[in-house]
Amino acid sequence: MLNAMSLSTSIENNDLPSSPTTEATLLRVKDLSVICQTDQGAARAVEHTSYEIKTGTTLAMVGESGCGKIVS
Repeated sequence: MLNAMSLSTSIENNDLPSSPTTEATLLRVKDLSVICQTDQGAARAVEHTSYEIKTGTTLAMVGESGCGKIVS
């Protein structure tokens, strides 16, 4: 049986991806508004949303179902 306390893990620096040398903007969204037409009229999915994604970064959109993540 293995003793979990005796196990160790290490990561060598050369195993990690190199970081970008510049902070170039990959995607910029400015003042985005999305209105969807439904049988009941207009539904404002997103209003005045702005964000920017730089090289080497990650953006996660979290929210309830139907809050506008996909159309953003």
